[in-house]
Amino acid sequence: MSIEILRLNLGSPLFFNPNSKTLEPNTELLFIYELDESQYQCFEPDMEKFIQRSIINDDLILPAGDYIFTQKKENLSMEGTIKLAVEMQAEGLWQRLKPGRYLYVRKLFEDGSIVTQLFRPCL
Repeated sequence: MSIEILRLNLGSPLFFNPNSKTLEPNTELLFIYELDESQYQCFEPDMEKFIQRSIINDDLILPAGDYIFTQKKENLSMEGTIKLAVEMQAEGLWQRLKPGRYLYVRKLFEDGSIVTQLFRPCL
């Protein structure tokens, strides 16, 4: 499957309520994952090793900076999110971008349906 990725310069950080646990209209969720060191810049990473760990902290922030970005207008499962992240990584590497080690997954409502957005810092 071919996906479109965009280069995105996030000029200001996005802050999320760490107490939000369920996605409802007018709420947004942010999940932060650290990717496995041996997988995060491979063209064909091992999907079972791709995510090293979930980062849980009190301050849920998508920092300002340069990102590669893609989204799907659906509520992706963890497996679907990893598949999309792997595709985004491969496309970014083909475009000679250097995706960073963290994956930010944002879920929100847009036009009455759930959207899953992926952000990877890039150089």
